[in-house]
Amino acid sequence: MTTKEELAYTYTEAGNAIARAMLAYVTIRLVAFGIQTFMCAYGLTVFLETPKPGRQGRLPYIIINFVFLVLSGVSSFADLRYFFIATFYSTSPEDFIIKRESQNGRLGFAAGVLCVLTSLVGDGLMLYRCCVVWCDRRLIWVLPALIYIASIVFSILFLHPMIEDVKAAWTNLTFGSLWTFSSVAMSILVTALIAFRLIQARIRLSSLGVADTTKTSSMYTGVLAILIESALPFTIIGIGYAIIMAVTQPYQDDVLKKEFANYVFFCPLLLFRGPFTADDHIPSNYWKVVDRESDLDNEGEDSQLSASDLEIVAGSSRDIQERELVEKT
Repeated sequence: MTTKEELAYTYTEAGNAIARAMLAYVTIRLVAFGIQTFMCAYGLTVFLETPKPGRQGRLPYIIINFVFLVLSGVSSFADLRYFFIATFYSTSPEDFIIKRESQNGRLGFAAGVLCVLTSLVGDGLMLYRCCVVWCDRRLIWVLPALIYIASIVFSILFLHPMIEDVKAAWTNLTFGSLWTFSSVAMSILVTALIAFRLIQARIRLSSLGVADTTKTSSMYTGVLAILIESALPFTIIGIGYAIIMAVTQPYQDDVLKKEFANYVFFCPLLLFRGPFTADDHIPSNYWKVVDRESDLDNEGEDSQLSASDLEIVAGSSRDIQERELVEKT
């Protein structure tokens, strides 16, 4: 086999591999969008069927869910159209590689921007949840907030060259990798902070005697499990995706293999990426209980609860009972 034939064979295999990877990528995006649509519709239905007292504070989350749905939907269908055009007008696997580059214009840029925007909105919501959970310790917000600001800067530096030429993204993968690393780092940090707070919550409520009477122990354990299980896959896959982007440079001999790996990592990354709304399951008066007990410990006073403390605990118990009643009705 001559060098020319070997090169043609290589491009044929590369074109087939990338086409299959893009097909899997688009398919997973549509499946994820379908699941997201169902969850948004189900959440809206439950919200509308819930009595008015139970709706308090829930409307912003319903709106945010639909904002994510719109961003994800537009980005998914933009990628679908881009893949369809590149495939429809291709005459061979080699031609698919060429058409894929030539068709990657404003539509590809819009899809990329929406993906980044969706991630930034999700990270911002995670940071907000961290601020709510740690409302009494504002200094703890500083590091996650700085990482979030850094991720915004890296995402802008990653997308800016694409305004004039989408293909310029090849020369800017370093900033894309830094943006992914910062997003993963913030996810790890926020997850650890919220998890620590929830563990602290369970211990304190147990010491107050609330966990045994209102089943809050299992409730906080369930929230903690959901938090960790949702963050762990994103962390592992996100690190892999960021590493692949970091080591990918244009005009390398194995650049097509690395691009294929990008699709492999990015598909599940879309599935596992999402904000966590821990406060939806946490009693509204709980943090007052924690703050009050912290004050007692710091002042070295007797650990016996005062009448006001017992009232706060009772308020937490009533909140949980009301939530259980709403769910049953």
